[in-house]
Order: sequence, then structure tokens, then C-alpha cells
Amino acid sequence: MKKSLSVLFATIFLTLIFASCENFLTGGEIKKKIEDQIAYANASSYTIRVTCPKSSGVIKSPLDGKINKKVTDTFTVSFDPAIEWEFVSWRVINFSTKTELTDESYIKFASINESDTECTLVRAPSEGIELCLEPILAERPQIISYAPISVTGGVPKDSSIQVIFDYDIEPSSIYYTDDEILELENSYGEDVELLESGGNAYGYIRAGNKFFKNISITDSETGYNLNNCFKNPVFEGKRVLSILADKDNPLPDWCKVLVKFEKDFFYNSNGFYGGKDVSMAFGKKWVYTVSNQGDNDAPVTAGTFSVKLVNDTALSPVSESSLPANPWNSSAAPLLVMQGLKINLGVRDVAGGSGPTDFFTINIKKVGTYTGGNYAPYDSQPDEVIVKNVNFQSVTSETAEFNSIVDLSDLNLSSGVYRIDSFSFKDRSGNELVCTGPSTGKNYYFSHQRTGTFLMPIEDVLFISNRGTVATGKVERGEIFVGDSVQVVGMDTVINTVVTGIEMYHKMLDYAKPGDNVGLLLRGVTKDDLKRGMCVCLPNSIQNHKKFRADIYVYTRVEGGRNTPILSGYRPQFFLYTTDVTGNITFGPSASGTTNDEMIMPGSNATVNVELVKGMPLEVGQTFKVREGGRNVAAGTITALLD
Repeated sequence: MKKSLSVLFATIFLTLIFASCENFLTGGEIKKKIEDQIAYANASSYTIRVTCPKSSGVIKSPLDGKINKKVTDTFTVSFDPAIEWEFVSWRVINFSTKTELTDESYIKFASINESDTECTLVRAPSEGIELCLEPILAERPQIISYAPISVTGGVPKDSSIQVIFDYDIEPSSIYYTDDEILELENSYGEDVELLESGGNAYGYIRAGNKFFKNISITDSETGYNLNNCFKNPVFEGKRVLSILADKDNPLPDWCKVLVKFEKDFFYNSNGFYGGKDVSMAFGKKWVYTVSNQGDNDAPVTAGTFSVKLVNDTALSPVSESSLPANPWNSSAAPLLVMQGLKINLGVRDVAGGSGPTDFFTINIKKVGTYTGGNYAPYDSQPDEVIVKNVNFQSVTSETAEFNSIVDLSDLNLSSGVYRIDSFSFKDRSGNELVCTGPSTGKNYYFSHQRTGTFLMPIEDVLFISNRGTVATGKVERGEIFVGDSVQVVGMDTVINTVVTGIEMYHKMLDYAKPGDNVGLLLRGVTKDDLKRGMCVCLPNSIQNHKKFRADIYVYTRVEGGRNTPILSGYRPQFFLYTTDVTGNITFGPSASGTTNDEMIMPGSNATVNVELVKGMPLEVGQTFKVREGGRNVAAGTITALLD
């Protein structure tokens, strides 16, 4: 009783102070606040939920996933994760809104990083908050493919063992830590000889037998240790682990090889509360039988071999001698519009061979760059080669194929000209085919511009006597250099030309950058060829389109727009870049915010389809205005190109 009175008086006192300092509440409002605070303070207990994502584990305590507790009460939560998941930490969320309550102002954990821990309710939840405890989980790494591939008559006995993970595994998974090395030395003393590669201990030799960390290779029938028949494990990238056979110490003929991978392969969850190493859920193992023969023949290319940019611009293999002195954005080295290449290729191993590996390697070298507008030729660049490992889409015992986009964004390429030095294909016996492509002695080249693809909408067109045609405008993105090949795109037109001069405020420049208002002197172009609203861009970086889908907002009369709805078939002007283009609006598949499927009311948002009378250079994400009678009546953003 005394405790209740103390809470009551404290609540009334604080409420009166709040009222006097804040908004000078009326007597009725103060009374209402006091009544609410008294009711809130007298609540006997509060419901606390405990939930987890489906199929990720089981809540062991509380049994029904719900518990009622008073302030200062202590209780236990316990979670048993499924085998594919590892517990990382607890978090507190508002169950009604699913938002995280980042501090421990409501619930205090004895050990927030333990799946079984005690908790204390330290504060009553505010109105609208339903306390809920939820485990933060990390999915364990999994093996998605392993080798060797079985063939008729047994696998060649010099086949390597390769494993692909579906997460970036930490390479240190196969190396002994300092503590583990110390433990080995304490256990076996001078009987242990460490096996090292690159300063890391990957295994040891004891009593003439070789042992690897987390990897065991034995004869499944006799139990004999076969690690001696293999070289050290190596990560080729972070998802492919290879163990090459030692041809100087081959496997016994017709033996059955038992391979076990223990669960201590791990990746870092990058995470929550500082990150956590998450190991494999359980060991993997398989058995394969080897023949009495090895494989000494490298794979060969088979079928189509082509490389394109993501906009389908084909790369043609050329020799270094035929590469132009300034290859930047030339037809020999077209611009990499997005950081990716479309590659179509296949390889084949001899019948009865060990079979191609699950991946191939692309070796890329930067051969040229710009410094202050001056091109530095490729022969002056360092010999650093950028390596990209790519998984085949289809692999059998004899063939491997790939026909998709290779993402290069993780290579963080700088602006410049690049050569694909070589493609490397291996079979599982370590035999390697290295080629530049389908043409011997020729390579693929591409250019890359880190600052963004150059784009300048034309505002005006001038003709200067004895010089030529000049397009003026503001550079929206990217850089342009004197001598660069460009295209003028727009009004159903594509013109290929070259920038022969750049001028800004009567000053000649070597290059222009975003934000510069410049005039570009274009070779072989007449004044009649160019129109306001066209865009000067790098070749093949943007195309003309007439049809697109967009999200628009229709202005109200107060905002300067219409006071009547827009109907399907409406034919306004679309202000794109620097000019108006007539187009037709029809309603898209989802016209959210409209009163029905026949009209869009002012002040509403809608999805519409647009067809222009002339093709214009358009991109997803581009904004525009809808104009009628010289005034803006709507604004929109392109969400999809339909032609």
C-alpha cells in the first residue's frame, strides 16, 4: 500500500511539473494525465513475447513463447537453433511495429550473446510498445558442389579434389592458429614437422603421415591415410577450395577414396555486435573410386566463344599492333557501360579424363589511362594482372559451359583501357589451357569510365566559320576528352562523330567534367543535323526509346497544375533534358492513387505507360515533367523501358 501511494504521489508531482513547463494544460487535461499515469503505474505485469524466424530453431523457454513479468522480475530465455543456423545475439523489438529497440532500457541481458541467458525487466514498456525478444541468426556456410566427378571405369587417380561453398569462406579456415600449433608441439614434441605455405601452417607430418586441418583423406576400405598423395589445400578465391593430387606420389590403383570435411570451415557474419565467425553445420564426406590411369591432357575450347558488353556490344579480338594509339572508347575498345561482361564459352576434356574444374579464370590487365587529359599508352603501365574466378553454369565429367553476365563490380576498376590477357581453364588433374580467346595472338579490349558514362544534353547549336558545328550544353555526368569518339542520340537519330575541340568561356580545354558548361566542336556534323534536346554521349551508352513506363504525380491547381482529372489517351508534352516532346499517356498495370481505372485525379500518384512521337535517349530512373499549355501539370520518373 505504501509503495502504491509513493508511486501515486510521485506520478502526480511529475505530471504537474510537466504541465507547468510544457503547454500549461487545463485542469481537465491534467486530471486525465494523472488518471492515465496511475492506471499505468498500477499495472501488475507485462507480456513479453519470444519469437524466432520459421525453420531456424525452437524457443525452449518460455515454453509457449510468451511470459508475463513485473518490473524488476528476472526470467530465463533459451533458444535452440536449427543445424543450418548459428545463434549470434538477442535483440529487443516492438512486436506491434517490428522495429528494434536498440538499447537495454526495457530489458537487461545477463549475456546478450548467449542463446541461454537470464533477463530482467527493468522498465515498464511505454504505450504502444509490445516487448518481444528475437534471436539474431547467421546461416552456416554450405558446400554446394564437390569433386571429383565420377566417370565410367573410375576417376583418373591424379584428379584433384575441389569444393565450392555458397559463402565467402575465410582462407584461414585451413590454417592452424598459433594456439593450435603450440598444442601440437606440446602433444607430440619433436615428432611433429609443420607443413607451411606462404608462412601459414596448413598441416603437419608425424610418423611419416601427412595431416591437414579439418580435412581427412583415407582409403575407405583399409582406413589408410592418403593425405600423402595430395598437395596442400589452396583457396582459389574465397568460395573454391582445391586439393591437387601429387603426381609424384600417386594414389594406389583402384582404391576407394574417402574424403571428409569437418565443420570448422567458417565465414564472418559481418555483423551484428562486432561480427562472428560462423562455422559449417556439420562435416561433409563422400567416396569415389580411382582407376589405374592418370590424365596428362589439358582441356580444349568447344563451341561458341564470344565476349560482349552488357548492352550487347560485341568485342572483337584484335592484336596489339592494330590497337589504335588512343584506344579509349574506340571501336576496338568500346566502353564498359556497366561493370559486367556477357561471356559465352565452353570447354571439353578428353573422354575418360579427369573432367574440367567447376570454374575458369579471367586475367585482366589495365593497359592505358588518362592523366590530366593526356593518354598514357598501355606499354608504360605496370604488369599487374587482375584475376576473376567464374563458376561454370553446367559441368559434367567431360564438358563445362558458361553463357551469362560476369559481374566485374567487385574488381573496383579505375578509369582506363583494359585487355583480357587470358582465359584459364583447368581439368581436375591440374592440366591447364591458357588462351586469349578464339583467335590466337589476339585479345579482347574494353574501356571503363569510373566517373560515370559521359552525357551532355544539347541546349544550342552553333556554326563557326572555318571551324565547324558546335553543340553547347552542361555536362551532366562523366568526362569527355578531345579526340574521343561520341554519338549524338535523340529525335530518332544516332550520329557517330568525334570531339575535335572543347571550349568554355572562350578558353580551349583538353577535357570537360560534370557541371561544366561547354561547347563541343564535332567533326563532320552540320548544324541541321543537331537539335535542342538531343544528347552527346559515349558510343552505345544510351539508346533512343519511344515507349516507357513511369510513376507520375499529378499537380493540383494550387501547385500550378490541373483542376480536372487526366484520362487515358491524354496527349501532353514531355519535357526531357532540354526540350518538349509530344507523347501519349495510357494507364499502366497498376495506377495506384487513382479513383478508378479511367482517370487520375490531381494530387494523386499513378503508374502510366507513355509513347513518344519520336525516340529519345532514355534511361531507367530518369525524371521528367509533363507540360500542358506552357505549364507543368505533373512530374514523373521512368521505371521501365518498353521498347
